[in-house]
Amino acid sequence: MKTSDALLNWFDTQIESLSDEYLSADVLLQRLKNAPIGITNLKATYKTIPLSRSGPQGWTYFPADDDGTRLARISYSSFVPRMYVKATVKLYPKAFAPADTESYTVSDYAILTVDNFTAHGKVEKRRQDPANKRRKLCVHH
Repeated sequence: MKTSDALLNWFDTQIESLSDEYLSADVLLQRLKNAPIGITNLKATYKTIPLSRSGPQGWTYFPADDDGTRLARISYSSFVPRMYVKATVKLYPKAFAPADTESYTVSDYAILTVDNFTAHGKVEKRRQDPANKRRKLCVHH
């Protein structure tokens, strides 16, 4: 099985396993504000996600199958500090796109992943002098 087919099968299985409850933009916003600690997956209508995308660098494209269908992961700007929101969507190629461009239609549903469990940090030098140049890890929760 090709990687693209395995990814698309994974997406379809995940979408089917998540609740069919319709989440309007207001309800989804409340769920994001009151998200439990950990990593939460929600099934959301792509067009009702009430967050702004992180820009062109916020898109990650996965391999396409023979028909041109592929998955994409989108990063969103979060209003809660240290909460990371990503959506995984299925992209279908448009039939009447110009030959030199790739144009896609986004599927109706997205898997919205809310991560407020991941600690993020940085590595710093203890001091500048050579005797104390070992590094320390500063983790922000």
